[in-house]
Amino acid sequence: MQKHVKRYILGLLSIVFLCILSYSSLLTLPVSCKDENRILNIPRHSTADSVAKVLDEKGCINTFMFKLAIYTTFNQSRIKPGLYNIDDSSTLGELIKLITSSSMNTKKITIIEGWNIYDIADNLSRQLNINKDKFINLCLDQEYIQSLNIPFNIQSLEGFLFPDTYTFLSNYTENDIIETFIQHFMNIYDSHIKTKLSSSHLEFIDVLILSSIIQGEAMLTEEMSTISSVYHNRLNRRMKLEADPTILYYMTPEDLLLFKDKPGSSESSKVFNKYKRIDSRHNTYYHQGLPATPINNPGLKAIYAALFPENTDKKYLYFVADGTGGHIFSKTLREHNRAIRKIRRGY
Repeated sequence: MQKHVKRYILGLLSIVFLCILSYSSLLTLPVSCKDENRILNIPRHSTADSVAKVLDEKGCINTFMFKLAIYTTFNQSRIKPGLYNIDDSSTLGELIKLITSSSMNTKKITIIEGWNIYDIADNLSRQLNINKDKFINLCLDQEYIQSLNIPFNIQSLEGFLFPDTYTFLSNYTENDIIETFIQHFMNIYDSHIKTKLSSSHLEFIDVLILSSIIQGEAMLTEEMSTISSVYHNRLNRRMKLEADPTILYYMTPEDLLLFKDKPGSSESSKVFNKYKRIDSRHNTYYHQGLPATPINNPGLKAIYAALFPENTDKKYLYFVADGTGGHIFSKTLREHNRAIRKIRRGY
């Protein structure tokens, strides 16, 4: 009897030992992704199954092995949403710890609709201590842009840094951040924009350029589609767009600050008129048609407005700011000049 008990205990201990050994081996499995994009994006309410699928698609770890590890460590309900650099984890155990631990090394960054790459670089350099100049140079570097495999022929990443709230790790490099922006933009494009392009006669890049101008002009969301109709009407008539935000885009920081600090003043007008005469590829007072690139990073509402201009019989061709955040729209130059006099002089 005692021999049977001893054998039973010995067998049980052997099983426990083997389980511990297997468990330890499981957590030390190497994690090495084949996908060049090492950023793991875990949305809210993600499950162990959905995360396992993404990791498998990236070629990081087998789905079964990941699920086995996360369930045997009882971490399946502790997955935290956020953006993670998989290069920070060399083993399966480290990866599970990374995505299930509340890290103090993350920071939420909000990108405002209408910010351009220079605004974004300033903000990121203050909050994440990145190299601002390196970030801007990467956004303009043709070789780097091509390496991102964006399915459009573009000259810069302006317009592709989608405005939203992001959770970045404090040790993200400039490349990590840009690639996170691009991944998010392409997700937005695939899920919200791509299927709607057939309703527009414009190519997507032209839609993005136009939406950036609309974003720069509109303070009121409800006016975006009307502003869009003005620019569509002007394009159809081969009129110059004469969009003020396109002039501001290539002002020097010093002149832009002067222009914004003294709106409506003679100094401000002098600065603006100086730039109107410059032969820039973004000057819509000088050149006909759309500028060469977007002038900021527009939100989804501005993109929709560019795709779906207001269907109005009034055929507006002009608009002027009314001083309250809105605009007065006009069909003719005479009406437009009358609206300007009314705003400036009260009649």
